[in-house]
Amino acid sequence: MGVSKIDNWISRGLMEKESIIERLDQKIENSYAMSEEEKAGLIGVFNSNAILTKSNFISLLAAQSTLFRSSEGIKAGEIIYASIKYLASLPFSHFPQEVDVQAEGLSMKQLMRSLSWAMPGRYAYIIEEGPDTREHTKSDHWRRIFQSLASATDGGGPSNREGDSLDQTYSTDPESDGDEIFHDLLDVIYSTQEINDPRKGPLPRDWFRSVANALMAKNNIPSFHQFVIPIQRFAALVKCLLALQFETSESVTDVSQFSNAAQSIATSFLEKPGDQSITWRMFEYGMKNTTPYLLDGYYRLLSQTFLGKSSLIDVLDAATVPPAPDNVALTLPLQSQLVTFLAGSVAFESLTRMQHYSSSNLPTPVALISAIQEVPDEDLLLLFGKDTSTGVPHAFGIFSPKPKFDGLGIQNNVFPDQEGYERCALFQLAPVQDVYRGVVGKPGWVVDDKSITFGEGSGVVLTLRDGLTRAEVKQQVAAGDDIQKTYEPNSWRGNWVVSLDVSGIEIWSEMV
Repeated sequence: MGVSKIDNWISRGLMEKESIIERLDQKIENSYAMSEEEKAGLIGVFNSNAILTKSNFISLLAAQSTLFRSSEGIKAGEIIYASIKYLASLPFSHFPQEVDVQAEGLSMKQLMRSLSWAMPGRYAYIIEEGPDTREHTKSDHWRRIFQSLASATDGGGPSNREGDSLDQTYSTDPESDGDEIFHDLLDVIYSTQEINDPRKGPLPRDWFRSVANALMAKNNIPSFHQFVIPIQRFAALVKCLLALQFETSESVTDVSQFSNAAQSIATSFLEKPGDQSITWRMFEYGMKNTTPYLLDGYYRLLSQTFLGKSSLIDVLDAATVPPAPDNVALTLPLQSQLVTFLAGSVAFESLTRMQHYSSSNLPTPVALISAIQEVPDEDLLLLFGKDTSTGVPHAFGIFSPKPKFDGLGIQNNVFPDQEGYERCALFQLAPVQDVYRGVVGKPGWVVDDKSITFGEGSGVVLTLRDGLTRAEVKQQVAAGDDIQKTYEPNSWRGNWVVSLDVSGIEIWSEMV
């Protein structure tokens, strides 16, 4: 019965690309994927233009933020436009390419469709979820954003490498048809099928596999594992995303000041030093572990520009730029990097520098720990120095939400039910960004009259010695479950050691 029904739909053209897209648009229109207020915002965008061209798109971004009026901002705007154009094509993915695939621009239906894919939390209103469907996670959402940012292919087919995805709850069975792009298409076909008698319910998802396979071939839909993001393209976007971590302000207009910070983040998304492109599994790792709030500026910008909303339920509001004291080492770009992983833990508008030490007035080890423990709220200790071998500037730090207690034993999340609240962690901001989270119960640091050591055993260990003028940071990735480590290493980076001449130390905390 079900097969004959599908055959009937095929004969009527209901399983063709155009019909599926039409039903998808109707489903979005009739769902809560877009509120009435948001739909009104979209209609306002199209009042004078039936089609939104790339230049008009970027002009609308520039009306929201002066960042998009510079040449670097325009470049980022072009990348965002390409991202939205790609998402409008889903679930009929195409090969990533530099040139526009639809030069005429975006219709209102296309923009509504793409924003439904782009904004977090909207997917569940479009795609049916239940015992007959697969589970969807944050990784599914990040994957579609990754696809939309890709502009190159690596020429490979589906990868059989173990651990291709860090989130196996959504990854497809390698023995089944297709990859993630195939299953996105299958989800849409299943969720938009024609149901004339609600009492009978939808046909099972698996019954549409042959339809999805035929559509993949007919529409030349690529393999997901061929998608990569060129690193310089990603860095160009990240420059603006870092600036957008803060509230739109005339004080944040120079995108170029974020170049080094953007390169530090982009480098952290590479699988190996020297790689020129970012693969999905590294993008997923970066979003999950290193920069979980990086895309918040992307979401807020799209919402403010096209939906008329400055706040989103699933996205934190932009941070307020903290006051900048004289001779500050923790510059605005470095602060923007902190926001990408501490937005859920620190109220940046209240962040205040409590102590500043230059290389000529460094405290004793005991005095530095005392200063850390005397701050009014959480502690951010920043360490700046240059590699003793290469002279390359480095920036490391430690975040301690409970500095009076984390030294004796790293505390569990202060607010266990608050998603995104970080426990004590070491981190790196330059020349590559990374986060090394502490193991609950392990001593956060050990101090004597000659040195301070953050961490022990393997994992990541930071040691300050020689009157705090020298620092050594090392990472050791142990095989198996290492119970000796205090701070979790990033296994992608392997074992490494760097020695630094310390140029400055700063302590920051919230002042309420």
